[in-house]
Amino acid sequence: MTGYANPKFLLASHIKPWSIATDYERLDRFNGLPLIPNLDKAFDLGYVSFQSDGQILLSHELELPAILGVRDGQRVALDPRHQAYLEFHRSELFMK
Repeated sequence: MTGYANPKFLLASHIKPWSIATDYERLDRFNGLPLIPNLDKAFDLGYVSFQSDGQILLSHELELPAILGVRDGQRVALDPRHQAYLEFHRSELFMK
């Protein structure tokens, strides 16, 4: 999404949080996205999410997104199997 490709800096960010996911969902690779730490934190806290086409959604609650390296128009590559998890994230966690 950011173009930063060094895997040492990427985190496997759960879409549906580990704490409320089933055992299957916790291990399902489609319940995750590779994000750099600042995006991982913003995603976990619901300040960003992703549309079904992978385009980023920014919460109005997120102050100064550019400082975090977040901007409109960014995209993440998605597989159709990510969709159910992202629908959950948008409806239950994302702060619109």
